[in-house]
Amino acid sequence: MVKTAIWKANACVAIACFAGGWLVGGNSTGNHTVHAAESSTGNATYELQGTGPDAQLSVYDSSNRTISVYQGAGSGSDLKPCSYQFQLGRPGAPIRRVPCAIGTLQ
Repeated sequence: MVKTAIWKANACVAIACFAGGWLVGGNSTGNHTVHAAESSTGNATYELQGTGPDAQLSVYDSSNRTISVYQGAGSGSDLKPCSYQFQLGRPGAPIRRVPCAIGTLQ
């Protein structure tokens, strides 16, 4: 009888720990996304998705309503070209995927 009570108590503690971890945020699926606030110029917002070689950086430029996507941001050289851009219209309207504008090195 005493062994059963100890086993039940241990099971309750384990379930409580699991539930507490789940509520605190341990229920993530492994897809970690980093969101950042606007830049100092107030025109761009950044989002980094994933880690390592599969990381993808998205930059939203509010001045021209475009999202620039940089694939493989976590690997390769220290200079990453833009992979493609999305041009946004009004909310609910279709978006257009376009090649990136040719940039300049600074």
